[in-house]
Amino acid sequence: CLNRFDFPVDTHVWKIAMSLGWVPKSATRDQTYEHLNRRVPDDIKYELHVLLVEYGKMTKNEVKALRQMMAALERGKELPTNAMKVD
Repeated sequence: CLNRFDFPVDTHVWKIAMSLGWVPKSATRDQTYEHLNRRVPDDIKYELHVLLVEYGKMTKNEVKALRQMMAALERGKELPTNAMKVD
């Protein structure tokens, strides 16, 4: 956004990042910002931020399903087309 390569960390991004183990559970929002801003590739920062915020809003930051999907992908399985559907 605004032609800047920045990865903002709001409440949704912060809670999801901690829940997925991307940062330590004790990380502050500022620490999470510093950590993720260094590690998330510039070309996906905006899209990943939007995805995490929208997911957090839809699910109230529930990451159980997200963890299961990530585990399936790590095992080389394809996700069903409705994997992100929230009732």
